[in-house]
Amino acid sequence: ESSGAAPNSYDSLIFIVDIANNSAFSSAVSIDVFNTNLPELVCYKNVFFDCISCNLHSEIFTCSITKLKEGVTYYLQISAKNQVGVSRSPVVLSATALTVPSEPQNVMASVQGLGNYRIEWSRPQNVGLGFESNQDNKIIIQYTIYFISDELIIKACGKVMDLYYIVESSSQCVQDTTSVSTLTFRVEARNVAGTGPPALTQVQNVLLPAQSQFTNVSCNTTIQLSWACSNSSRMFEIHVSRSYDFNSFQSFTRQLGSPDVSLCNITLMNLMKGVVYFFRMRNWNSAGAGKFSLIKSCPYFVQPAVSLVSQDSVDFVTNNVGARSLNTGR
Repeated sequence: ESSGAAPNSYDSLIFIVDIANNSAFSSAVSIDVFNTNLPELVCYKNVFFDCISCNLHSEIFTCSITKLKEGVTYYLQISAKNQVGVSRSPVVLSATALTVPSEPQNVMASVQGLGNYRIEWSRPQNVGLGFESNQDNKIIIQYTIYFISDELIIKACGKVMDLYYIVESSSQCVQDTTSVSTLTFRVEARNVAGTGPPALTQVQNVLLPAQSQFTNVSCNTTIQLSWACSNSSRMFEIHVSRSYDFNSFQSFTRQLGSPDVSLCNITLMNLMKGVVYFFRMRNWNSAGAGKFSLIKSCPYFVQPAVSLVSQDSVDFVTNNVGARSLNTGR
């Protein structure tokens, strides 16, 4: 842009615009723009830009140049000419054409729970201004996150300015993926020049643990519950109730201390005399809780006492020996 001369000289003024891709202006393209006859669009072939259009509005002379080559610095020299001659000190401007950003870096995905995933990345090496790698990230307009199904169907999940995105289970893009073993996500960066190449990442899905069952319920002087440990589970939750429908219950958890343990058990003692107790259990992992086991029952015939869990578990290693109570009731 350039300010014009005094209004009374506009009719006889000519602007000379020289465009080059080097500061010496060798092989420059020169165009004369008459104020009385401003060209709407002038196009060229086989040069380093496509078209130029100029206009004069409110004493401001403006030229727009299209289809510049990405990453190239352009130089413009603007002179004014009238009946007396050409201005002695032309205005010299330079600017680097925007490029589309490169792919986002260090893209990673992690499971945050059943059907919930966190996608994170760092900014592209080239955010779009020349080929600089340390430009301000403000030049990035947005990042777009996609999910790619096993059938190679691409679904958009969302658009953000941040360097992370949380895909929630309610999102349309990841519906019906809770049984998929491997998930593929794609992240793209966009600026005013356009959308850059995508970056892909995969994550192994964490499925809900399988339903476990009690393998043994021993009803002697103590009640011992045993079940097969699952390598995909890190915690087991046991409910103890005096009613079959578990309207009220006491809950205990056990954490598996070693992946090599194949049999898990817990011993209950000092329960109410003459009461039938009902038991159920379920496995937990990072995706959540699995289904409850089939309900088992056992009568107990000792003196009344407060419900406790024994502090001698053979197959578990916990910070505090014994089981930890979660809650009472539903």
